[in-house]
This record gives sequence, structure tokens and C-alpha cells, in this order.
Amino acid sequence: MNDSEHCCICGVPAEYVVRTLCRGEYGRDWQELPQVYQDRPYCVFHFFVLQEHTQEWIAQQTAREAHREGLEYIRRHGLRGEPYQPV
Repeated sequence: MNDSEHCCICGVPAEYVVRTLCRGEYGRDWQELPQVYQDRPYCVFHFFVLQEHTQEWIAQQTAREAHREGLEYIRRHGLRGEPYQPV
């Protein structure tokens, strides 16, 4: 990494660089494709905040999809109520 790279959010020296990843030919491996979007440097704090945010977003999307599937099941079978929602 370049010494001149700074976090794209706060400007402190970056320790991580996030690059676009894409499946390689025949889906065997991953290869970096920086032409899809420019490399994004992050400091330690913002890198882990971004990673945590991404994991939370994926979990929410998965829960929403499961909820939709539960609602579709209820509608298909003519049942009443909502699917179980853990607290």
C-alpha cells in the first residue's frame, strides 16, 4: 500500500484497502478488478465499522427474506397470523 493513502472517511493514514472482487473465469477463484470502482482506503476504525455494518445489513436482508417467505407460506395455506419473530 502507498504511504500517501489516507482513510476515505476521516483522512488518517489508511491501513486497509477495500477492492472490488469478482469471480474469476469458471468461478474457480477471486480476482481483484479495481476498474469496477476505485480502491477505497480505510483506517482501522472505519474498516471494522464498515465490516460490522455490512454483516448487520446482510443479516437484516436475510431476516426480511425469511419473513417474506413465512408470509407467503401463511397466505398459500390460508392460515392466520404472523410468523414467529424472535425478540
